[in-house]
Amino acid sequence: MNPNKMRLAKTPIALAIFSICSASFAADDQNLNSVVVTANNTPQNIGSVTSNVTVITAEDIANHQYQTLQDAMRQVPGLTTYSNGGLGTATSLFMRGMGGKNILVLQNGMQLNDPTLTDGTTNFANIMLDDVERIEIIKGPQSGVWGANASAGVINIITKKGGKRANANLEFGSNNQKKLAASLGAGNEKVDFALNFSDLSSDGFTSIKKYKTSGKGDEKDPFAQQEASFRLGINFEKQQRLETFIKHSSGDSESDYSTPNTASHSTFESTLRQLRYLATFGKVDTQLYAQDSHIRREYPAYSSVYEGKVNQFGAQADWHYADKQQASFAVASKQLEDIKNKNSYYNRSAAANNTNQLFGEKWVITEAVRYDEYNRFDNKTTGKIGTKYHVIPEVFISANYGTGYNAPSLYQLTNLSTQTTQLTPETSTGYDATLGVYGLELTYFNNEIKDELVTDASYKYYNQKGTSKYEGIEANYKRTLDAIDSDLTLNFTQQTAKDKDGKWLARRPEQQGGLGFDYYGLARTHVGIQTKYVGNLYDKADKKGANIGNYSTTDLVADYQFNPHVSIYGKVQNLFNEDYTPAVASYESDGVTPKYVYNNGGTLLFVGVRGKL
Repeated sequence: MNPNKMRLAKTPIALAIFSICSASFAADDQNLNSVVVTANNTPQNIGSVTSNVTVITAEDIANHQYQTLQDAMRQVPGLTTYSNGGLGTATSLFMRGMGGKNILVLQNGMQLNDPTLTDGTTNFANIMLDDVERIEIIKGPQSGVWGANASAGVINIITKKGGKRANANLEFGSNNQKKLAASLGAGNEKVDFALNFSDLSSDGFTSIKKYKTSGKGDEKDPFAQQEASFRLGINFEKQQRLETFIKHSSGDSESDYSTPNTASHSTFESTLRQLRYLATFGKVDTQLYAQDSHIRREYPAYSSVYEGKVNQFGAQADWHYADKQQASFAVASKQLEDIKNKNSYYNRSAAANNTNQLFGEKWVITEAVRYDEYNRFDNKTTGKIGTKYHVIPEVFISANYGTGYNAPSLYQLTNLSTQTTQLTPETSTGYDATLGVYGLELTYFNNEIKDELVTDASYKYYNQKGTSKYEGIEANYKRTLDAIDSDLTLNFTQQTAKDKDGKWLARRPEQQGGLGFDYYGLARTHVGIQTKYVGNLYDKADKKGANIGNYSTTDLVADYQFNPHVSIYGKVQNLFNEDYTPAVASYESDGVTPKYVYNNGGTLLFVGVRGKL
């Protein structure tokens, strides 16, 4: 072997080892000082948040070429996601083993949960990311701050504000996928605005295929979606600001419902509107807001239309009563409405939380309590408490405890044919403890849900008497390796998710992990790789049906900056063409061997160009 080549080959490895070791002695000041708003519904440095927080920035979205919320969630520790096919098909999300009904999804603080869906969850398939500034994921019970359906955690998608920018990107990919996105922003001390537009379409691939086949000969299930959003801010004298946000999305898609070539066509349309008035009076920051969301879904083949609204208004005051000490008080009123069936319920709430940073910000204590009043079921009081202690800036310990509840959806409450008894909210408790050491975080979590809302064999809903238990360990490591101009992320989750009888719940992996490596050492070039591992994963409850887990997928991304204004990028999704099964559509007579399965699409290729002024 040529000794010079050996020396060159060993140098990157040596540098990598050195940089990982040396990174352990440098604080990640940028992360500690980053501001988040979701943990306590008020701005605060991430270092003062006691809950587990993951922030996905606009830079992360661009570097890894995420298109949908599902794409961005795949590498988050403790989160599991799968789809019934390609773009636009039904998508499920689990957080620490708990399903979508336990996850509150927001955009700029507005609820995105669809009141017309059977369990009131969010339609994750139709959330695009072109206008997103960052995504904040807060894990653990958050009902003490946010109310119902936040017992697993909260995801807040925050859009870009006004600023001097003009961006556009054009993308092409497999299955004749095409995307055009553009954004424009401007502003000064008095006024700022942001305008965003995107158009995404794809011929798609068959949602369902015969097990162990490619599905290439089956019909394709196309998808198209358009989005436009506008955000305006006006600054008045004496620290006063008026903000408005409007977003409209529409699209249509096809998906198979039992076997290949049985496409069902659907359309959707959604509108978000928000108006906020912000003012500061001495040590008190205040806001008044009114917001609503409107969702309409239509299935022409079945002459079915679903239309829902969520209206909310409220007020909040954040009192900075001493240095690094803050208390917040909020009141709100919310109404969920099923327009077609003329069904609704309302909720009024009052909440308070307090955060203290002591001993030079080394020790953080936070408490929250919330009271919710309903017209359709019993009122609820929930809360959470958390603490965090920084031994040194790079080493901390934290612990959190919270109570929560999940309200029945409008569909569950009003469709008597789907009920076996009068439905009541689920109640939950949960706690976690974390040790953070130089970029490595180890977390133990434990959550319990009493009287969980489930369905019987005839798909009728009822409160299952007893306690479902969710428990596990998360490990997460994230560092910037300056010596080799790289970023490294590693994560692993080991979990259990069992019903009241100790039986495993369906489609929750026992283990999952991720690895991400991004290299910036080449001039004007970025190359990244992300690998996701999924362990044992049974399609049916009680570890029955097919074990569709024990696989890994790898995505490869790259981009090149020609000049400050133009760059090109590309992505290979599922690089090694892993033939994994997201979920089983139907079984052979033995009930174990899949007959038809949902399709992951195989290896997909995308290329694009970005321009900015």
